[in-house]
Amino acid sequence: MLGIFKRQKAIIIKTIVLIFIVALIIVLQVLKQDKNFCEQYSRTVQRGYLFVAGHITEHFPFSLMEVLFIFLIIFGIVDLVLIIKSFVLLKVFKGISKILTVGLIVSSIFLLTTVSFTFGYNRQALEIDTYDGEIKKEDFKSIVQYFLDDYNDISSRLEYKDNGEVISPYDLNQISKLLKEEYKKLDNPYLMSYTTSLKPMMSSFLYRELNITGVTFGVTGEANINVLATAAEIPFVGAHELAHTKGIFKEEEADLLAAYITLNSDDYFLRYSGYMFSFNRIMSIASYTGNSEDYSELYSALDNKIKLNSSYINKYWKDHDLLSKIGDWINDLYLKNNGIQEGIQNYGDTPTRIDEEERVITALSNYQKIYFKIYYDNL
Repeated sequence: MLGIFKRQKAIIIKTIVLIFIVALIIVLQVLKQDKNFCEQYSRTVQRGYLFVAGHITEHFPFSLMEVLFIFLIIFGIVDLVLIIKSFVLLKVFKGISKILTVGLIVSSIFLLTTVSFTFGYNRQALEIDTYDGEIKKEDFKSIVQYFLDDYNDISSRLEYKDNGEVISPYDLNQISKLLKEEYKKLDNPYLMSYTTSLKPMMSSFLYRELNITGVTFGVTGEANINVLATAAEIPFVGAHELAHTKGIFKEEEADLLAAYITLNSDDYFLRYSGYMFSFNRIMSIASYTGNSEDYSELYSALDNKIKLNSSYINKYWKDHDLLSKIGDWINDLYLKNNGIQEGIQNYGDTPTRIDEEERVITALSNYQKIYFKIYYDNL
């Protein structure tokens, strides 16, 4: 009888705690609908949490996120077996208690994710210093040529493998240090303050098949990198994931900040990575110069090694897409659950607005605004 009473008491306590956690989650979900609250929360509580978590986990040479995920998988399997065993043996109270334990762990993790980063999905739009002046199509060819020359010059300084992939001059730790220095240059105290280190993922082979190049986990404050991603991608992906650790959680904005950092970098390989992700956006304006031959002329001047590297990257991910649809589905569901209605379409650049009838650009994309800002600042 005493054992049954203890189990009943444990069930009652667990139920009360679970109800409290769920109620707290509901309150936080309601608060997440207020953009102003999300902005203030992101700049204070969330930033403080990520700051502390990043400082702690940075000292571990492995990804604590992966360790936590492995533990949860093992725990889930073991507990499921024990729950089934309890009900088979008619130990109902014991089975219910274990179910509540699972509920407490799952709800606690969900609460931590809410507290640590999901408020960042509904904050005010990211503001960075980009071009907002007149769009003069007579400058388009010169602008493209300016960056094409730099891209080609960088390519001439790099080495490539026989399959077309560029050989990175840096390891992940060196890239991490370079990106930390780049973040320090930003004219924004919120973004330039403490930057954590990039973490290599032990399960990169799995994330490669999911077509996922990086994962930021707010609970541990870690920016985790798939080290099996292609060499040209890693600096840009690293800058993107580090943006998340600073509270920039919308994928489009993290991409924008990564483009800004890499394209403005003094380091040639960081710029190469930025170009690889975004050069097609500035190249596209060559179709609107008023001269139909400008685009083909400029594109033909692009180093063939760059074109081969781009083709290699596309082929690489097509060859490793065993679980890509599952990866896309999970990521899409996650983003939509956090208020990003376009889901995985939130990645990348904003569209360029074009008057097709007049064949003129009426509004630049965000990436193009970065390029224009750099060009006119360096005239």
